[in-house]
Parts: sequence; C-alpha cells; structure tokens
Amino acid sequence: MSHSPLSVAASLLLVAGALAACRPAADATFHGDILDVACGSCVFEMEGVQGCPWAAEIEGRHYLIRGPIPEDHSSHAPDGICNMTRQAVIEGELRGGELLATRMELLPPQGVPEEPRFGPADLH
Repeated sequence: MSHSPLSVAASLLLVAGALAACRPAADATFHGDILDVACGSCVFEMEGVQGCPWAAEIEGRHYLIRGPIPEDHSSHAPDGICNMTRQAVIEGELRGGELLATRMELLPPQGVPEEPRFGPADLH
C-alpha cells in the first residue's frame, strides 16, 4: 500500500502535536506552584534511578529535583518521601529533563500510612 508524501507528513505532524501536548514545555517555570513530590526510586519507580532522590510529578511525568531540598526531612520516616507522596511549594524551572528548584517548601503531610513501606533502618 502506497502513501502520498502529504498524508505521511500530516500524520507525522499529528503525532508530534499529540506528543508535545502530553509533556510540559522544555522551559516550563514554576513560581510557587504546588507539586506532588516523592522518592524517584521508591514511590515513582523511575527507570534507572538509584538511591532515594527527590522527584516531582508534572503532568503525569516524573522529574528528578536538583537544588535545595528540605534538610529536616527523614526519607524513611512514616511521612517520608520513600513512603508517601507529599506536596511541596516549588519555584524553579524544568530544564534538560530535570526540575531545577530554587525553592522547595514541603507542606504538612496528608494521609500518613500506618504501616510505612520503609523504616529508618532500611538502606537502599
């Protein structure tokens, strides 16, 4: 079956438009936006991610966070990022597939699990 170059080009444009609509612009900026954050490995299960790095969910996709993170946070506490998704006020920009934060303020936890998946003694 033969396709005209015009129909192939139109199909490619439709696919490219649909893909672009599914992800935020490469230069997306955040000015006090509230985003869901959690461990990129333990909660978001990001492929190829090791350890317990902070990550944010933006429009259904997950991005590692670079920049200042809360210092007084225990990742493996019942309300820690390895056990639950939290919300944070974020300032920064999405660049190169990462969220480069200039400010990140963790909001009080909601719905802390009674039996967390990880405890303080768990190392991974």
